[in-house]
Amino acid sequence: MQAPTRRVPLHSTCNTRDLGGYPTRDGRVTRFGRLYRSDLPHGMDAHDRALAGRLGLVCVIDLRTAEQAARQKSEFAGLPGVDYLCCPFAAGNRDPSGPGQAADITMEMLSDKQNIARVLRAILAAKGPVLFHCAAGKDRTGILAALLLGAAGVEQGDILADYALSYAYVLPVVRWLREQIPGDADWYGRADPEAMEEVLSRLGGIDGYLCACGLSEAERFGLRERLCGETPF
Repeated sequence: MQAPTRRVPLHSTCNTRDLGGYPTRDGRVTRFGRLYRSDLPHGMDAHDRALAGRLGLVCVIDLRTAEQAARQKSEFAGLPGVDYLCCPFAAGNRDPSGPGQAADITMEMLSDKQNIARVLRAILAAKGPVLFHCAAGKDRTGILAALLLGAAGVEQGDILADYALSYAYVLPVVRWLREQIPGDADWYGRADPEAMEEVLSRLGGIDGYLCACGLSEAERFGLRERLCGETPF
């Protein structure tokens, strides 16, 4: 049997990853094949459809705005046996207009506790692997991944590393986009760990934040087991 890998090598995405393989504070490790994060696919071919099928996905959660989702349908939504949910944030669902705004925008997204709770409860309800994505799989997807890893007890350094990894994978696209933006745009498209570090500091603790979203102790335990337990579904 082929060993699991963190990056899922789809031809139509550059930032599809498994949240497995991260050690937790209680001595466990997040399991592969439970939760996936991704950017939006562009032109899934037969290879991609077959690979996505082997992931066994039962639910795909789209974090883009309703307008974005209507303008370009997620090709993940068309996979056989997959339930599709569009869960856009009511706040913060935008690109930064200048450097140093990433943490502020992320905090705006986190103010939409209703959507966060909806997404996390959809993950808990799914009877199999779940994939969530936005456009680049970096910011909206990144904050949800951070919450999930934090709920599982993953150390902050690994949460920051997971967030920052997106920049390496989306860099070719970012470079192309920078060419389209006049002026100094070196800040555009970055996923700096310092930005996520500031967000986590402002948040004051992921478990407390999830409580504020209305998640019960049983639900928070369920998230930990979804990532780390032997029988997650």
